[in-house]
Order: sequence, then structure tokens, then C-alpha cells
Amino acid sequence: MPPPSNRTQRSNASTTPRPNGTPTRQTTKTLPSRPVSSVSPKVNNVIASSETPQAAGQEQSINDDQIAEDGTVLLVKDGDLILEIRHTHTTKQDTSTTEILAVRVHTHLLIMHSTYFASLLSPMTSFAEGALVTKQLAALKAQYSSPSHVSISELPRVKIDYVGQISQVTSIKPLMLDFLRLIQKIRLETGIQRGVKGLKMPIKNVANLAIVADRFGAANIVGQWVAHNVPHPGPEKAAELSEEQVRMRLCIGVLLNLDTWVNVYSLSLILVGSSRWSPYGAEPSETDPMWSIIPRGLEEELQFRRVQILETFGTLQSYMLTFYASKARKCWLGYDSSPQCDSFQLGEFVKFLARNGLLDLRASILGISSDEADSYRSDNEEYQGDIRSLLATFRKCPAYQLDSNHGHCGPKKDLMTGLDIISNNVSKAGVCWRCWQTETAHHHWTSANRPLLFDGRTAGKLGIAALSADSTRCPKAIEHASVRDFFLAKDKGWENTLSGVRTSGGTGNRLSSQGWILKHPDLLLDGLQRAGA
Repeated sequence: MPPPSNRTQRSNASTTPRPNGTPTRQTTKTLPSRPVSSVSPKVNNVIASSETPQAAGQEQSINDDQIAEDGTVLLVKDGDLILEIRHTHTTKQDTSTTEILAVRVHTHLLIMHSTYFASLLSPMTSFAEGALVTKQLAALKAQYSSPSHVSISELPRVKIDYVGQISQVTSIKPLMLDFLRLIQKIRLETGIQRGVKGLKMPIKNVANLAIVADRFGAANIVGQWVAHNVPHPGPEKAAELSEEQVRMRLCIGVLLNLDTWVNVYSLSLILVGSSRWSPYGAEPSETDPMWSIIPRGLEEELQFRRVQILETFGTLQSYMLTFYASKARKCWLGYDSSPQCDSFQLGEFVKFLARNGLLDLRASILGISSDEADSYRSDNEEYQGDIRSLLATFRKCPAYQLDSNHGHCGPKKDLMTGLDIISNNVSKAGVCWRCWQTETAHHHWTSANRPLLFDGRTAGKLGIAALSADSTRCPKAIEHASVRDFFLAKDKGWENTLSGVRTSGGTGNRLSSQGWILKHPDLLLDGLQRAGA
């Protein structure tokens, strides 16, 4: 068939050969009035910024995409490839329907921005699609002066049967068209020109977009777009999100390599916990989206980190109880020092823990062996609340006084110091995505060797000292390793850490007694005279 004329054709028409070879005019029509983008209807413009001269500088509405009579979306009118995307929707009643979306795109942009298509369509790979598409494009280039002159039926066609583990959607058209717009350098308008900060896109749509980007190896270009256009809240706002919302955002950060997202939302999930981590949590199904189990091994890591943090609270509590239950004298208030004060403080502390559900009082005479006790603890649910609430509960411990002379006695000061140490380390317990990828042996808690004793002077330094300080190393790598060592250490070193505080507290008590003597010398003289001095 002879090549068509090089005259400029109307934008709403293309040529399609009839069965007998005679060309005929094929009309095109715009998409239905419903939005075909996952962007909010308030933000309904896209800017064509393709590298091809025809698309550069053009503006079009999301609803202005044109489709041919056979339903093919003309995302770029001079595209040289048809992507035929198939997606099967499975309902809760186990019924399934298959949706087909055909889109006209540029091959070179698919290869440039997607490692999946680079492998599939490259003539140098072993995939048959690459060799076939290359051969067909070479034949069309020899026959036509421009891809825009080629009819849809003559273009090579590549079928895609799986778009990723996305959530249940009514249609994949909005999602896949948004993804292909980014791949084809047709960026979505963010609404900045209208005075709106950030893109008005539901976070679930962004999470699905990240899953599709991961499926087709396009995390770089989609991640850059998300980082510049989708705002994310800081740690304070993250505390107000539900678990599902936190999981979506964490999944976005993991799939698109967004360091800040991973750090903020991994810490948030550690703090609030997950219903899936409960012994009675529902098992995820095959139809659940990818964020139901955070990929790249983070699901197990975050659960493990939370358990270690909760155990650290337990070690501080156990140390305080053991310290006050021992025979050693704790109250050293000069002449008023008494074992009755120690007993009083122990009893009040135990009552405080029991009232707040922080202590399980069980008699050992029940005959439960250590193995059975461990089994009992593992079969029962651990603390399911927010760790910040647990921290606040411990901080409510009052300063009990046996009488007016014992204002500095009791476990409160030591307890508050220990809680400050835990709180400071908890704030740094989120996953550093940079360390997670480059320093696996020093950042993964699940695979680390547990130190016997935590020493704050050397923690984190021994394992990382030999690493070269190159550009790939996180500047906070030692700090991350120190936090890991603190929570993993079998002995947290509370005795050494809190003994200094207790010594300074005792000095304060003695100084306060001396101050009383200096203020009342007459009473001291009277006491000495009574003693016969």
C-alpha cells in the first residue's frame, strides 16, 4: 500500500485500511464525561511534555483524551505501539470479570523509564516481543514518514496480563492512564497554578500507583513525581492516621524509595502496632493489596522491633521491682533512714503497676514450670496499644512519701530517668531506608546478634568502625546501630545507668539535711546538750 500524503491530517481522524486495502476515514471520539484519572476532579488538567515535537508545550484536560472507534485510548496520537492491558476483577463472591484497556504510546519512552519494558521490548533480550516489535517498527518506518500516519490496526501490539497487587478498583483505566501519562512524560497538573498546595489525589490511588510502578520497574520517575506533588504529614500528623492509612504511606515509601516516608511511617506502625500481629489476627488473602503485608521484609522487621521495645519497658519495670525488693537499704535520709520507707515504696509501686494493668500477680505455688510459663506468655496477646500511651502511663507514677521527711525517696526519679532513655531511643527506632538497603548487617534487627550488655559509650561503633566513610554510608549509621544494640541487649545496664542518678539524688538529700541544720542551729545545739555533749 503506498504511503499516505504528508499533508497535516485532522486531529480527530486517522486512516485504517479496509479489508480490500482501500483506506477509509476512521473517526475518533472523546472519552466519556466521567474522570479517567485518579486525580480529584478539582485538578483536571495535564500538561503534555513529551520529548516529541508534536506533544511539547501542549495542554489538555484529563477528559480530553481521545479514543478510536475500537476503544483504543490515544494517549499520544503519534505513538508507535499499542499496549493492551488486561486486568481480572475478582469479587468476594469469587466471580471474576476481565477488563481490557488499549493505549497508544511511545516505545522509546517505555524503554527509557521502565526496566520492565526495557527488558521486554529490547531486541537484545531473549523475549520474543522485543524482536517482533523491532521488526514491525522497522517495516513501518520504511513505509511511513511519521508514526502519526500509521493506523491503529497496523501498529505492533503488546499484551500485559498483570498490573500488580493493587486494591480492588472499579476500573483500572484511571490508574493505568495516570501511570502511562507519567511514563510518557505527560505530567499531571498539581494545582499549584490555582493556589492549591499539593496534588488532590486520594492516598489509596497513590499507593496503587506505586504498586504499578514497582510492577513495571518505574519507581524512579513515579517516585520523583510523588515526592514533589504528594505532601505527607510529619510524625505528629502520622499519629492521627489509621493503621490502613499508615500502611498505604509506608508501602509508597518502600516501593518508590522515599527515605522520609519510610522512616516516619515505619516508626508510626511500630508505635501503634497492628491487628495483623495479634495471635488472633486475620490471615491476608490473595486479593488483599500489597500494603496488607509490607514488602521487602519490613513486615517481620517492624513487628520484631515493637516486641523488643515492649520488652525494654519490662526490663526497666523488673529492675525497679527487684531493686526495691532486695534487702539493701534504699532510704538514706540521715537519722530518719528506715527500712519501713523502703517497704512502703515497694508496696505503693506494686499497687501502681497493678492498677494500670502493668503487672500480672501470679503465685508460683500453682506449679507452673518455666517452659509452661513461657508458653503461657506466648499464647497471650502482648500489649496492643500505642507505645506512646504506655510511656505516658508509666510517667503517671507519683512520688510517694512515708512522711514529710521522705520527700526524695521512692522509685519515681529513677523510673523517669529510665523512661527518658527509652523514649529517646524509641524516637529513633524507625527504619532508615538508606541503611536498610546498603548496611543490612548493621541495621536489620531480626538478623543481628544480641549483645549481652548495653554500653552507651561503645554501642554501635564496634560493628561499623571498619566501614569506609564513602558517599553510600548513612551519616547516622552509628546512631542507628546504637539504638538497635540498646533494644536488643539482654542486659540494658540499668544498674550502671541509674546508679549515677541515684548517687546525685542522695547527695541532694544530704545537702537538704545540711541546709535544715544551718537554718536551725538552736535546735542542733539543744540536741547536743541533751545528749550530754
